[in-house]
Amino acid sequence: MNIFSFNTSDPAVKNLLLWKAGAEEEKWALKAVESLVKKLRKKSGGCGTVEDLEFALGHPVSASKCVTIPRSQDGRLQVSHKKNLPHVIYCKLWRWPNVQSHHELKPIPSCRFPYDSRSEQICINPYHYVRVEQQSAPIIYRNPNGMNSANDYYHNSPIGGYNSPSSGSESDFMMRHQDQIQPHYFGMTPEDLQHSPYSNYTPSPIRQGPSPSAMSDDNDEQDRKSSLGSIVFHRPHTEIDDADVWCTICYYELNSRIGEPFKVTTPSVTVDGFTDPSNGSDRISLGPLSNVNRNQMTENTRRHIGKGVRFNCNDHQVTVDNMSQSTFFIQSRNVNYKHRYQLTTVCRVPSNSSMVIFDFDLFKSLLEGAKNEDYENVKELHNMCFIRMSFVKAEPQKNIVRYAIALYSSFTCIKFEENTKNKPVVNFVKRGGCFSFLGPLVKGNSQIVSLDDYCMESYLTPIHEIAHLLGVFHEHSRPDRDSHVKVYFSNTAKKDKHNFEKFSEETSLTYFKYDYSSFMHYDNRAFSGNGERTIDAVLPEYQRTMGNMVYPSASVFRSINQFYGCEKRCSKSNTICLNNGYPNPNDCASCNCPEGFGGRHCEKRAESVGVDCGRDFEATTDWQTINETLIRDLGPSPYPFYCYFHIKAPSNSTIVIRLKEIKMVCSTACSLNNLMLNLGSNRMIESIRFCCQSDATKFKELESKTNLAVLGLYSRNKNAHFVADFKIR
Repeated sequence: MNIFSFNTSDPAVKNLLLWKAGAEEEKWALKAVESLVKKLRKKSGGCGTVEDLEFALGHPVSASKCVTIPRSQDGRLQVSHKKNLPHVIYCKLWRWPNVQSHHELKPIPSCRFPYDSRSEQICINPYHYVRVEQQSAPIIYRNPNGMNSANDYYHNSPIGGYNSPSSGSESDFMMRHQDQIQPHYFGMTPEDLQHSPYSNYTPSPIRQGPSPSAMSDDNDEQDRKSSLGSIVFHRPHTEIDDADVWCTICYYELNSRIGEPFKVTTPSVTVDGFTDPSNGSDRISLGPLSNVNRNQMTENTRRHIGKGVRFNCNDHQVTVDNMSQSTFFIQSRNVNYKHRYQLTTVCRVPSNSSMVIFDFDLFKSLLEGAKNEDYENVKELHNMCFIRMSFVKAEPQKNIVRYAIALYSSFTCIKFEENTKNKPVVNFVKRGGCFSFLGPLVKGNSQIVSLDDYCMESYLTPIHEIAHLLGVFHEHSRPDRDSHVKVYFSNTAKKDKHNFEKFSEETSLTYFKYDYSSFMHYDNRAFSGNGERTIDAVLPEYQRTMGNMVYPSASVFRSINQFYGCEKRCSKSNTICLNNGYPNPNDCASCNCPEGFGGRHCEKRAESVGVDCGRDFEATTDWQTINETLIRDLGPSPYPFYCYFHIKAPSNSTIVIRLKEIKMVCSTACSLNNLMLNLGSNRMIESIRFCCQSDATKFKELESKTNLAVLGLYSRNKNAHFVADFKIR
């Protein structure tokens, strides 16, 4: 590399570029170093100078000082079109060109300002970090010997389910146990995890359809090649020689079982990817297992296991703890049945999270109900006992985008067709942030939507960016926004002020009244340059409603339908939609309903998703109480669980609601979970969201404008609980 090709006259920048380790784009490397030198020279706090950094790079084996820069609002640093954590950027530049994530880096003990310390300064000295060694093998699970228990055979079974044709033969292992019902668990590769949350399916009478609350793998060919590992557990019956064995674990790489099955007798067992030969009865290390056919792709995937997982068995359930630094995916028909998911749904378990993977009490009750069933139905209980798990190279983020697109296809006349052959109109890429160029889409033009990894924490982020693609501006950029919110430009970073500009009536899709709950609205601290609020709601009860990340607001979809002329399809329809619904342009005989309403004409309470809660109440002159907890024990998800409550009073009366208790994750925009209240006359735009006990104290008593009050309970992570009293005014 010729450093003099860089267009810079600063000798410090040139000296630092001498130590560039990889083949990073020269323009990007130059900007990264120039930005750093500027920060180091002008900073007033922290420690370390440009000279200290030059010493560290020139003397890698010597002790060196911390070299710090101020922590940004979100902890990340943007250089040109790339955005990442500062210490990752400079470790990538000067030490490890292939480092991708902070999970791969660990600070040395003498570092005073490591990234994980959450101090106001971040050390970016690349020699104050070491590369994490993950000697491991991902636990990726494939049906052994072609066993195809991923198929759904449930037909007239006591546990209901879905029908799909069998595509594989059962193994001898299954046949030996088919006359006895014992829990089995085993993993598979992503190619076996074929069902998306929104894929076609045939629900049984007792199912309400699949929840998007857990993700299926996207069947990406690269992931398929790099997946490996399998765990098979079984709870033995009396024919097993060792009566103390409750679990047998088998490890698979692609189609081949590696090593012998591990029999487990202890209540807790850890499966990791290390090479420690001193395995005890409560530990299984997969590192020493060899495979002459292992390729580089498989070897790379093995590194995801790390500290692995721990299985815990008691009299009531089996749980798994993810102790690795990678997310893993698990498919448990038992848990899916319990939570009313599609039986083939795949749940993700992030690092340092836990999940119940088998409920013995549920299984026992199902087994009791199957006593008089035929062979096929009883065999399905046997299939329920198999659990598949998989570490994959990348999370199946394509499915989140596909789900977002599916919502547009359901609620509007806009259709997206996925293809890889012709020139695409829309490219979903990773370009250093969450953004989209503003539409509307024009035939023949190609546009991009950038969705980096962190953009996938909520499925509403891709929905938000697709709305921009279709021509929708931010709600807080409406020409009438000053009547509804106050924007504090003094608290906004200079480079981000354009995000709060107002647009004219001619350029805005402003068909309805201001919607604080729109997923196109920023939260009250968005793009803050000093940590203070950038937006305040004129109506204080809507303060936490802004920045909605749990449910797609109906007003945006309807604006798109009007702008693109979709509603003209139903101009001759006689369909009557209640509660501010409107005819669905894809089926004029049914309606698109506001949040909390369902049925073909929005005439009833919407169904719950992922949980068994929600009900209808009749208000009287006496106080009544709602005391509800939404159970969310599957870990964080881009998709929420939710349920609704309708409180109805006689005509010409209103309802008083007193909030007593709100227990859930309290946050600026209630983005992880919240209590929704729609007490207005326009059901499409008047949703209020609370998530803190202080909300219940501040807005203790609320009154509906009509004789119907709608409440909703949402959670994308952890349990959500509230207590409220109500009566007729």
